[in-house]
Amino acid sequence: MTVYYDKIEVSPRIAKLRAALFAKLPQVEAARAVLLTEAYKQTESEPIIMRRAKAFAHILDNIPIIIREHELVVGSTTVAPRSCQTYPEYSFAWLEAEFDTLETRSADPFFIAEETKAVLREVHKYWAGKTNYELAAAYMSDEAKRAIEHNIFTPGNYFFNGVGHICVQYDKVLAIGYRGINRQYARGIKRAQLGGRGLQPPRYVPQRRDNQLRSRDTLRKSLCRSREGYGVEGAKRRAQSGAFANRGKLRTCAGARRALVP
Repeated sequence: MTVYYDKIEVSPRIAKLRAALFAKLPQVEAARAVLLTEAYKQTESEPIIMRRAKAFAHILDNIPIIIREHELVVGSTTVAPRSCQTYPEYSFAWLEAEFDTLETRSADPFFIAEETKAVLREVHKYWAGKTNYELAAAYMSDEAKRAIEHNIFTPGNYFFNGVGHICVQYDKVLAIGYRGINRQYARGIKRAQLGGRGLQPPRYVPQRRDNQLRSRDTLRKSLCRSREGYGVEGAKRRAQSGAFANRGKLRTCAGARRALVP
């Protein structure tokens, strides 16, 4: 079998990026949790499909944008490298219980500032009784819960968090851009037979279709705004303001385009 990886020379830029990843302890950040909660509080009376779409849009519109030194492909969910946001809609009790030991635990230690702890404690008040974990537990029999408690079986992370093992199609984003993805989605909505196969009463079909169309439009607009922030013009603005130190060619997720940063 031919081995290729030992022939690849690591460039100085990649070496610097890798060193920056491990220079500091990863951090827990609260920006996503705060934005998600803000959106859900504002959409209490709306259909869940719209609440999710508007929450996602609110996050994309307001999450801090970071372009780090030496990066050519830019965009991150966190300000600090190799760090994480939290997902209180899935569960939060286990995280609060570990606030004071996250930094010193033997596996996957994370730094969490006292200010972040206070912010998350306040956010978590809204989600008490509304999490996916609590919903799943409500469906379980007492026997199943005892079996989990005694490690006979476990749903693992899926009981407490979202499914995180996802390979994002970056090649698709680079090939057709967000606008291309939006066009594909719009064509799919037109072809979809919403409410068919007897899954729901016909009287709900128009409302559901309207909700899906509005949800799609909300996400489309937010993705376009996000593209502007992360894309060519956004990168140029940040370069000109001194926020982006690496001057050279910047590859963006706005459709496999390249911008020469002045």
